[in-house]
Amino acid sequence: MTGIEYNSVTLDPPLAAVADAVSDMTRLWTPLANCSPFAPCKQSTLDRYAKLRLTFGAPMNASVNMRNTLFYETAQSNVEYGSNAIHATVMQFGAAKSVFGKASDGSSIP
Repeated sequence: MTGIEYNSVTLDPPLAAVADAVSDMTRLWTPLANCSPFAPCKQSTLDRYAKLRLTFGAPMNASVNMRNTLFYETAQSNVEYGSNAIHATVMQFGAAKSVFGKASDGSSIP
């Protein structure tokens, strides 16, 4: 596995100490923003996939569209991530059943 694994319990206190010592954290956030991993799926999601006999892969790797539209903005005290890919909101927050209508076979999307 490449990248870093962020553990907020162990990393937040020293980062807070650095933040207290430095007034502008932008130079620290920028390299961290470039290597931040995504959170793993919840167990309930993995269980549902198993029940439906679906496999879980790395959706960000399936298509480079959203991976290539990821961006971040650093400020003195934080980093914000985002994507303007059309499906980014659904991947982040989910969507209600049938919100996108029906497929040609009559099944709900999503």
